[in-house]
Amino acid sequence: MAKVNGGQMLNNNPDLPQAPAQLPRAACCFVLREDGKVLGVTLETELDVLAGPAADFPARYTWGTPGGGCEGHESPEDCARRELFEETGYVAGALVPLHAAVNDGCLSSSYVAHVVAAEAGAPRRAPGEGFACWIDPILLLSGPYSDFNAAALVKLGLLRWVEVQQDNGYLELRLESKSGARSERAWTLTRVAK
Repeated sequence: MAKVNGGQMLNNNPDLPQAPAQLPRAACCFVLREDGKVLGVTLETELDVLAGPAADFPARYTWGTPGGGCEGHESPEDCARRELFEETGYVAGALVPLHAAVNDGCLSSSYVAHVVAAEAGAPRRAPGEGFACWIDPILLLSGPYSDFNAAALVKLGLLRWVEVQQDNGYLELRLESKSGARSERAWTLTRVAK
């Protein structure tokens, strides 16, 4: 059961806590492809797409999911739909609630989006926004929302924890995608004797 504020339940849905009204809200979409890739949007708005080998393009940038802040009285679901369209040209069909957490003083909600229509069949770059393309989910761990993205991607089964033993009594964990790519970041836990 998701409890926050000293154990007070904030919503009837235990997976999506509801924050106090004064807390800003944001939302994002995880759009999945059958090959295990996700729709990513670069967090940089000025890109030199032609610089370097094309195969290295995704690794050169910081990636996030399509999303942003709620406007006015907009619901997180409506925000997720609007941001997905603004940043990629994709129109969301069904949205399935996935994960919510407070990040930097903002309640962030994520959804799995089923895309039903797209302009020209591929994600497009919106004016003043980053570039959108299909990426390995491990690249979503490089940005400022890496913990939020990690929790959602593990829940979706797109990333899994792998254990790397350490001699100093600590256990190091990394995340691995279905392609075999591993996170640069490691989470370290203290080993407890049985």
